[in-house]
Amino acid sequence: MLKIFKLQLWITILFFLAYAVSIIFGGREVFLSDLINKKKVAGATVSAMVRIFGPPEKPLVSVLAHCNGAGLSVISLNWSNAVDATSYDIYRNGEEIANGLVDNFYLDNNIAEESNYSYYVIARGPAGIATSDTSDVLSQKCVIPEIPFVSIGIFEGKNLSNISGTPTTNNRKPIFSGSTNFENSLVEIKVLGNQSVFSSTQSNQNGFWQWAPLSKLSWGNYIIYVQILDSGNGNVLATNELYFKIKEDKSDGDEKSNSHKQTNNLGEIGFDIFDRTEPSKPFDFDISLENEVFIKGVTMVGEAYRGENIKAIIDFDSVNANNIPIEVSYALMDPDRKIVAQYLDKIILKEGLILEKSIALPFDLKLGKYKLKISTTVNNITVSNESSFILKDRPILKIGANTTISLNDLVSNLGWLAVASTSFLSFFSLLALWEYHLYKRATFHITENILKRKKFIN
Repeated sequence: MLKIFKLQLWITILFFLAYAVSIIFGGREVFLSDLINKKKVAGATVSAMVRIFGPPEKPLVSVLAHCNGAGLSVISLNWSNAVDATSYDIYRNGEEIANGLVDNFYLDNNIAEESNYSYYVIARGPAGIATSDTSDVLSQKCVIPEIPFVSIGIFEGKNLSNISGTPTTNNRKPIFSGSTNFENSLVEIKVLGNQSVFSSTQSNQNGFWQWAPLSKLSWGNYIIYVQILDSGNGNVLATNELYFKIKEDKSDGDEKSNSHKQTNNLGEIGFDIFDRTEPSKPFDFDISLENEVFIKGVTMVGEAYRGENIKAIIDFDSVNANNIPIEVSYALMDPDRKIVAQYLDKIILKEGLILEKSIALPFDLKLGKYKLKISTTVNNITVSNESSFILKDRPILKIGANTTISLNDLVSNLGWLAVASTSFLSFFSLLALWEYHLYKRATFHITENILKRKKFIN
């Protein structure tokens, strides 16, 4: 057993040496990131042992009926992540159609056109279940699309088909979502009213898009125009529009005194938009993102790495408001659409201006798809654009076509191997100590028996 102990001791020393070398190579940030991750795992393990789980929260479900790119009628379900839930089951018209889901979305493509369906979601957890409210929806009649389309289907998490009258909210950053039959397409947004917003976003691989203004809108009546563009020539392929209202929230004192004095461009009572002149866009800008690190053998397309910087290049054009001081706002949004970092630059707007902004990507950011939203306002007109990238750990080794090993993976795995090896060393240490104790006792008994036979002791 002593030989095994010595062997395990050398193995543990080697793992710790390798761990130390990888930390020296990676730097202080890699070490701190690894400690934080191990602390989270240890804390999650301990909390899972002592925490008493309660029943899951009731999921909040939104349902959208639309046509996919193949001209088939589909229904999309999205719901909030429920606390204490580990999986979700989907029911349609009272019958289960999916179970054990861990994501918070589902696409139902096994439906008939122009038919009524009702859905609810069951959240399951260790301490029970919770059932969402039932959502009713009428599926659309679809044809193989000969022309592009874009829809506005959900306003503030509510299906517009279930809203009678003008959609209204007191949230001054309302959330809109819909679909198009062009996947990964550029979606241009234009909001007109007391304030004007020109923005853009991108649909995902299913044609789903979602957008919210980066800064608050004042209360009043608005119209939002949504259009998709041909990526080749920038021509408009399809457009849609929606009237909505932001009602005054008595608890919101921000800009309240000024908002009463503003003139509502869409009319004091209704949505009379035909007697107004649409404001011209004072400028436009394009965003491109560049990773500031070159890694040999690794292709970086829409990727960035934790612990590095990503450089945003903003190219202003079509400027018709020269030499005006403006503020440019940068917002880095994580996969949950939460703003994790914000920056503000003060510049002088002029034709042909090119800005370069270096955005730090610290190790405490979680991996996934991020958006960098950039906006600025001139004369109550906001222009906003965004660009997306995938945040990964920086690779140090490429295996095969699509598999890479990052320094964080290497440090983390070496750390866990060192921890596991130390555990084995502790176990073998106890066995070696017990073996040594038995050896001493055996030696004592043997010596005692010899002394008795020699008459040295009674």
